Amino acid sequence: MINQQVTLNRREPTQQRSRKIVAAIVQACRKILKNEGPDALNTNYIAEVAEVNIGSLYRWFDNKESIVAYTYELMVAEEIDSLMPLFNEISQDVKPDEAIVYMVDTLLTAQKRFVKLHQYFYQQHQSEYYVGSQPYIDGQQSWMQATGQWISDVIGRHHSELSPEQCRFKAFILTRAIEGVMLSAVTDDPDILEQEKFREELLKLALLYLFSRD
Repeated sequence: MINQQVTLNRREPTQQRSRKIVAAIVQACRKILKNEGPDALNTNYIAEVAEVNIGSLYRWFDNKESIVAYTYELMVAEEIDSLMPLFNEISQDVKPDEAIVYMVDTLLTAQKRFVKLHQYFYQQHQSEYYVGSQPYIDGQQSWMQATGQWISDVIGRHHSELSPEQCRFKAFILTRAIEGVMLSAVTDDPDILEQEKFREELLKLALLYLFSRD
């Protein structure tokens, strides 16, 4: 079990050989977590699976906690990279309800993936590795802020009767309500993320508000 206080001390490799060692350690960590679970994780076993000397492992990481933390850092980076084309690739003709479905499915997929790798760790450190809070566009906005702006624009294109301020307000309530439910699910009942009923009810809640009239 990972301690609640994570040791993040880690040296940054500069040479290609060192980077390969660090990559092998991270890959081994992910493999063990995926195939055997957190209880099987320890530095000796990670080194064995990575086929590196235990001394090499400790040269770059202080303990297994710092390996898991760095593994999550890389997962977050991968997730954000995959989201970068979001606003360019999705048709400008997308409807508000379609935008909400896309947002819910994107967040839900990420949350399930992060919980599945190491549930206890992610529950304790969700605030640090939650995709929605990560810098997105030029480091000026989080993914959630950028998504909120996108949904506001989508609402405005399809509801000319709403002012820009009303669109921003509605988008803010929608995105933060969805976000809050997702975060609470991870902390309080992570198994619910795997239930299709959870997705259905969350979408129902969001769409009811989306189509409500003041």
